[in-house]
Amino acid sequence: MDFGSLIVLALIVTGVIFVRRQIFRSRAMSFGRQQANALEALAQSFPGQHSTALAMKKGEEFVYEAHGVALMETRTGARRSRRTIGALTFRVAPGVFATGGAGGSVSPPPPEHMTAIDQGYAVFSNQRVVFVGSMHTREWAFSKLLGATPFQSSGVLMAVSNRQKMSGIVPTHQGGLSPWVAFQIAQHVAEHGVEAAKQQIADAITDAHAQVDFIKSHLWATRSSVEQFQRQQARAVTATPTNPATSSQVVGNRDESAVPDGRSGAQLPATIDVVGESFHPESMATLRKYFRSKGKSEHIVEAELRCDPDNPHSPSGKAVAVFIRDMLVGHIPEAIAPTVFDQVDAEGGTLMVGSRLWLDSPRSKPNKSSVVLFVDSRLSI
Repeated sequence: MDFGSLIVLALIVTGVIFVRRQIFRSRAMSFGRQQANALEALAQSFPGQHSTALAMKKGEEFVYEAHGVALMETRTGARRSRRTIGALTFRVAPGVFATGGAGGSVSPPPPEHMTAIDQGYAVFSNQRVVFVGSMHTREWAFSKLLGATPFQSSGVLMAVSNRQKMSGIVPTHQGGLSPWVAFQIAQHVAEHGVEAAKQQIADAITDAHAQVDFIKSHLWATRSSVEQFQRQQARAVTATPTNPATSSQVVGNRDESAVPDGRSGAQLPATIDVVGESFHPESMATLRKYFRSKGKSEHIVEAELRCDPDNPHSPSGKAVAVFIRDMLVGHIPEAIAPTVFDQVDAEGGTLMVGSRLWLDSPRSKPNKSSVVLFVDSRLSI
């Protein structure tokens, strides 16, 4: 390849990268402006009155009503069976062969995945999130909330103690506040009150405009550069001195004084600390990429328990492996593994549960990435 061809190739590659960056910038600025406008509209009437027939409970404060959302729940895919044939051909006599064989049908358990099962609207208050659709209704009470995580950028998945699997809502089109932002504001109202939430909304408006201005002024802006700008903005806010008598103790990004419903004295759900995470650094590295995490981040995700009877390190022969996104992240402690094994085995050898995944920085030595499982009604420990 001559020098001229290399120049042409370089120009083509640069052009493709430039076009992709501009598409990202256009979408990011559009979404940022839309969220800023939605926040400004909310600030003008916050707290307002909802227009639906959903009645507020005593002491419940309405926060936001999101239209055009879909209910997301875990569904099992179609089961596919395959025929297995084991055959042996042998010589009986010269030119005469006989074949003996046996066949069977293998039907492995199908994978589970998040699926939109209904469309409707969602109401956010200081006590709960309620979805109302044409076929289903769902309620996620903050008093039973185990945790939440963003889903598909602008949606929210929530884990509650009275439901076996995670579920949540995602927007079906752009318009209004994203469910994830609305959820965070509702949580702020629940924990700190309406006046504090008003200040949070004002700060969010400022941040949204600042992010749009950053993208607008950086022609080659990327997702990583925007995320770095967001972290710088967050550090600027947290650098402001706070009153140690009123601020809660925070370790890393995790609030050690927080409880599921935002009130002190609430009963925490039963949990299981997974062991052996340090033996799976590749899995943690893959999960950091999946969640676009630089480390020091917490994620509420579904974990899969799988019976692992062939594990050579299990004295009982009833090891239970823990997987997140099909990545092995550890095992159930041996002290309770036989009990959990029997219950998981009764469910077909696998069981999906909620979990709290803590991804440490990849440079931390030792690395303290960890997984905590939420025990629900299907497990008796």
